[in-house]
This record gives sequence, C-alpha cells and structure tokens, in this order.
Amino acid sequence: MCKQLLLIDLDGTLYNGNTFHVWIRFMLQHSFSLRNPLFRVLCFCRICYYSILRKTHRISHSRFKFLIQHSWNLYFAYNEAFISAFIAKLKCNIREDLIERIQKSSERGDAILLTTAAPEEYVKPLVESINGIEDFLSTPKSTANIWFDNIRDEKCSQTVSFIEDRGLTNGTKILYTDHIDDEPLLKISNKAFLFEPLNKSISELKVCYPDIEIISFYG
Repeated sequence: MCKQLLLIDLDGTLYNGNTFHVWIRFMLQHSFSLRNPLFRVLCFCRICYYSILRKTHRISHSRFKFLIQHSWNLYFAYNEAFISAFIAKLKCNIREDLIERIQKSSERGDAILLTTAAPEEYVKPLVESINGIEDFLSTPKSTANIWFDNIRDEKCSQTVSFIEDRGLTNGTKILYTDHIDDEPLLKISNKAFLFEPLNKSISELKVCYPDIEIISFYG
C-alpha cells in the first residue's frame, strides 16, 4: 500500500511553461517537413485558421484544443520521428527539482499521478519517458470515443475516480500545481505545493482552506 499519492500538474508545474502553445508552434514549424506537399499546405493552413478563430473568440478553447489534436492525428501521429522530436523538446524544459522529488517518492512506494488538461497525444509518450510517474490523466485523444476537456471540475472528477478505483482514498494526497483552475483538486488534498503564478495569493488560500497545508514552492 502506498504511503502517499502525489498529484502533479503539467503546464507551469512539471513543465516550466505551456506545452500546448509549444505543440502548436512545433506543428507549424514542422508542417514544412511533411513528405506530402499537399499535407504541408493543408496542415499549416488548418492550424493558422483555427488559431485565428480562437484569437477572434469564434470558437472556445476546448473546441480549439480538439481541432489541434485532430490536426496532429491527421499529419503527425503516424510518424515516430515527429513524436520523439516533440518529446525531446518538452524534456528540455522539465523542472529537474520536481523530477527528483517524484523519483524519490516513487522509490518509497508512493503513487504518482500526472493529472493535466494537456492532450493525451503527447502526455502519454512524455510520461513513458519519465521514470517515477506511473499513471496519468489528460484530455483524451481526438480519436477517442468519448472526448472531454480535462480541466477544472472535470479534472477533479476524473482524479477522484482514479483515486477511488485504485483504493487510494485514505492515503495522504499531495498536490503540485501553479493554477487556480486546480482549486477543486486543492479541496481534496491534504497538502499542496503551489508554484507562481496563481490568481489567488498563498495567504488567501490558507485562509480559505485552513485544514490543508499549503506551501509556496519555487524549487
């Protein structure tokens, strides 16, 4: 039985930045490397068009995410070289201090869960490349039978289901995050390490949740 359950956010926490924005730039840049000339044009134009729709608020962020995922699955997912190149790019900006904590916790027998709104298309291979993280929850692939944006209350609900399914309800739950969207997860945690930036101050959160040990974490 595990001693603790670590709940790790990805963007702004394990990864020092926004992986989704990096993914979009990667696809735009590498669209010109696609073998099929038609695909080069279609891929680039699709992503630019979707980005314009999002910038002008014609579509929601969730819809934008789904469309970008769909584009990846159309043009890149079949090519291991593209996948490997993107994962290598992400790993250059992973917080090594947090990785060390994760690996030490894993060695003690703790359970480690990466729970993120980022797309499964790259979360799965990223997790597989990092020692210590054994499970993940993310926004499903656009090809999944059921698609949802794994964010805020949905992310918390999926995480709670994972905890219950694994029989980890009574374990100590430790949250690492940088975003106030994870406040629902904060409510189910026993302890939280919070990165900047947050939309609420650490002191304000401590007042709201006096029973939770909340700690500023800068590495």
